[in-house]
Formats: sequence, structure tokens, C-alpha cells
Amino acid sequence: MVRKIASLYHTASRDQDALAWAKKALAGFEALGASGEVELYKTLHLLSDVYFHLDRFQGAVRVQRKVTEGFERTLGAEGPSSLRATLNWATYRALERKEDALKLYERALKGYEARVKEVRNQETAETAEEKRIISELKGKIREAGGSRD
Repeated sequence: MVRKIASLYHTASRDQDALAWAKKALAGFEALGASGEVELYKTLHLLSDVYFHLDRFQGAVRVQRKVTEGFERTLGAEGPSSLRATLNWATYRALERKEDALKLYERALKGYEARVKEVRNQETAETAEEKRIISELKGKIREAGGSRD
């Protein structure tokens, strides 16, 4: 519930309030330990987005890296949450270090391509969204100086 309040403030562009509520939610999930680990990473994901919108890019990058690594460890590297976290991390890194962003875009693209291949025979809205993301990632890689077709 506390994270939901933070998210509502963030949606309303009241990011200072969102930051305060996200930190309260974070403290609660940290207290739960392993049983609240996925919720902790979801909260950190929100926190990194709030930092980004507050122009605190280094904080956003630092937190998003924790999110990506945490989701990969708990949900697997090719899980939807892990791939979204990797994509956000790449976007944040693009603001600072293009080479790092390119590697992360490639990593996210590889994961999305694997997911689409895995469910190729089960055409769903989720698969269509992932295909859209693949196309977008290929464009970002080209913009960053890579040569992905």
C-alpha cells in the first residue's frame, strides 16, 4: 500500500512526495528480508524512476543496477521484470556512458528475442509488445553506434 501511494505521487509528478513514500516502502520490504525480495526490487525500480525524474541520474543508475541484478537473481535473466529493468538501466546509462548503454541494450535485446522465440507459437498481446520493444531496441543500438539490424 505504501509503494502504491509513492507510485500515485510519482504519476502525479509530485516526485519529492513520491521519494519520501518510496523510501518508507523500501524500509518495510527490507525488514521482510528474503520473503519480500521481489517486492523490494519493485520498490527500488520505482525509486530509480523517481530519481531519474528528479534529475538525480547517478542515483537512478546506481539503484537501477541493483534492481536489474536483483530481478535476474530472483526471477531469472530473461524474465519480463529483469528485461524491463535492464532496458531502464541502459536508458539511464545512455545519458552518461554510451558504450555501457550499448552493451545493456544488446543484453536486453538478446533477452527479448529469446522470449519471443520461446512463445512464437503462442501469439499474445505480450509477445506483440515484446516484438515492438525489440524493434525499438534495434533502433537504440543503431543510434548508439552499434550495427544491429
